[in-house]
Amino acid sequence: MLICDTAPLVAAADTADPAYERCRELLESHPGPLVTTALVIAEAGWLIRRQLDLGAEVLLYKAIAQGQIIVESLTTTDWARMLN
Repeated sequence: MLICDTAPLVAAADTADPAYERCRELLESHPGPLVTTALVIAEAGWLIRRQLDLGAEVLLYKAIAQGQIIVESLTTTDWARMLN
């Protein structure tokens, strides 16, 4: 399992990003699953659209729809654990 934050998703989408090659290689080669949260997807989608275009943002959502990225929901138990 690879738990992914916003930065690698954005970098892997943007060929001008200095970390593009490393992030793209990691995300494509890791055996998975690639897991993140809806909060990360919201931020990554917004940044990708702002930095690139709607088409690049759509590719992010397509990866989710095709099961390449699993979006886990945070529960009240998760939020309570974060307090400690």
